[in-house]
Amino acid sequence: MWFVLNVEPAPFWPTRESYVTYLGKELVLRPAAGRSPPSVAVNCDQTMKWDRASKLVQQFLSALCWMERMPLRAEKGGHATSVLRLEKDRSAEQTGPCWHADCLPEQLSPEARRALALYRDAWGQNSSAYQLLGFFKIVNLKYTKGKEQIAWINATVPLITERSAVGRLAELRSVTRDVGDYLYTFGRCAVAHSNREPVVDPEDPREAVRLERDVVVVRALAEFLIENELGVKSRATIWHEHFYELQGFRKILGPQLVSELKSGAVPDPSQLPAFPRLSLRLRDNVPLASLEEMTVKVHGVGRGSINLLLTSGDGTLSALLGLDFQSERLRHEPLENSLVVKDDGSAGAVRSEIDSLRLIRGLVLNGQLEVWDFERTELLGRRNHYIARDIDLTRTIENIDCSLSRLKQIAESRSDKKQTGTPSSKQ
Repeated sequence: MWFVLNVEPAPFWPTRESYVTYLGKELVLRPAAGRSPPSVAVNCDQTMKWDRASKLVQQFLSALCWMERMPLRAEKGGHATSVLRLEKDRSAEQTGPCWHADCLPEQLSPEARRALALYRDAWGQNSSAYQLLGFFKIVNLKYTKGKEQIAWINATVPLITERSAVGRLAELRSVTRDVGDYLYTFGRCAVAHSNREPVVDPEDPREAVRLERDVVVVRALAEFLIENELGVKSRATIWHEHFYELQGFRKILGPQLVSELKSGAVPDPSQLPAFPRLSLRLRDNVPLASLEEMTVKVHGVGRGSINLLLTSGDGTLSALLGLDFQSERLRHEPLENSLVVKDDGSAGAVRSEIDSLRLIRGLVLNGQLEVWDFERTELLGRRNHYIARDIDLTRTIENIDCSLSRLKQIAESRSDKKQTGTPSSKQ
């Protein structure tokens, strides 16, 4: 068996496979190759268990770092029956091309701003020990004394809901009644100090495993403090509240009317303000001409809700849009006749049908609907990814594509007739 550990590239690392003897053991140093970063390996014979092999490699890296006076960070380790190569962690490469920075916190107190800076710094550490210490700094923002931090942790632990943290907390509570004291003494203090026990040995793999599990709890505690005591909402909270669905419409209607709608009042249509021209768009896609600059009329009202009828410029396409303030929802059901096309025999009507099908197709494929103020180029609201229910997705997309192909031919035919003119009855 071999123990293999990836390291971050360093300018002094050998450019070809090399062998080094350290503390009586032969180590294999290999350069980067393809997706595999530089690595160091040691053979685990019958006299050396994995933890001893791991510690030996860590000690070697510490000695090399000391001599070279340059950073040398370990990345990823594992065991195998041969000196295999471990690929670099791909987690940072999984971001899709349509990534969005939605609902980023902007209006923050100086204390909250500092907490987020500490949070980013802690996440950036590649050592569980220093991650734990970094997240503890966030607790220290509000609770300066050790006893205060311990008391706060013990009071907050029952409120933690993050799954991996809950699992680790259950293990800790099975061996100690004072989780706060354990995390503070054997976590924060053991990492921060080296002149008194307990002290964390950075080359002891068992300590590394313990801290890796504990840091999940401390991070969850820091996140709880940031959100619940410093007022910075998490992504989960923002998604749960989904205020972004109607955010821009609040400005149009005003705070008093919005408050009445949220209480369940039925608004008087004659008292509603004029709505600007709106555009319906599929997120991350080019705008569809028929769904741009649509006129808006109030189509109906209900308890806490306003229904809008949007009409295209040529009058061939209409769309229904619901503003449900009681539920904070933007209502639009693409598969339930929320889009209607009136065929007046023109090529424009066919183009409207094509645009409506393109919108439906995109939404069925988990797209997101956006509503824009066309005149101000301002996003008024958006829905989460649409999830179609009780349909055969493959067959639905095939039918839409077939219809789009047929409609394109009809649109070309009508355009040709308009250009050449229709033959008279005499001819």
